[in-house]
Amino acid sequence: QITMFSMDGYRVEVADRPPEDAMTEVLRDILDREDESAARDAFLKENTVQALNLSSKTEGASGIIRVSEFESDILQLQNPGDIAHEGNSITVLYNYPLSTCGPSTLESCFKSWEFPIKSPGGGSLTVSDVVRGICVKYREIYEEEEATRKQIPLLSTSAPSPTSSEPLNRPMSDGKYGIWGHHLEELHISDVICIGGGVFTVIMESEPVFGTP
Repeated sequence: QITMFSMDGYRVEVADRPPEDAMTEVLRDILDREDESAARDAFLKENTVQALNLSSKTEGASGIIRVSEFESDILQLQNPGDIAHEGNSITVLYNYPLSTCGPSTLESCFKSWEFPIKSPGGGSLTVSDVVRGICVKYREIYEEEEATRKQIPLLSTSAPSPTSSEPLNRPMSDGKYGIWGHHLEELHISDVICIGGGVFTVIMESEPVFGTP
């Protein structure tokens, strides 16, 4: 088993492979993701209609929504009842940290999966409706990935206990979505952006999980 570090500081473990082959794959993967990220940023700069207000009601606090703790974080939003979309349903594009893609409205620009969010009451969608819908879908995506993967990853797909100061990334798994790099507990929403026509995309960030395999 070979242990090495990729450019983003996360540990990558590869078994039964020459070091040079494994490093080449890691570097190619990182460069591909950087290219995709740059293309998304350029598209959003030209096509953003609105960004949802995720500001915290606590002065100086972050408005970031943790996927694993979304209900408590929604309560801290400044205006969770604001109207996010006048209609009763929207389409959300999900692409991080997913390495596969499905049919998408913006397939040429985004390697994304496209899923709807519907108003629970049939009326307009609020900020809290959208945020809750996104977080619930991410949980379902991770559950479906676990149910459809064929091989056991080299490292556990659940977040480790904090027994080390070294960041431990989630290995890529070979399920439906090809999740890589991040446990569900690491993910948080930094922005939700409307790009027109009832289509939204979610901007995810992550914090490293610390521990040992």
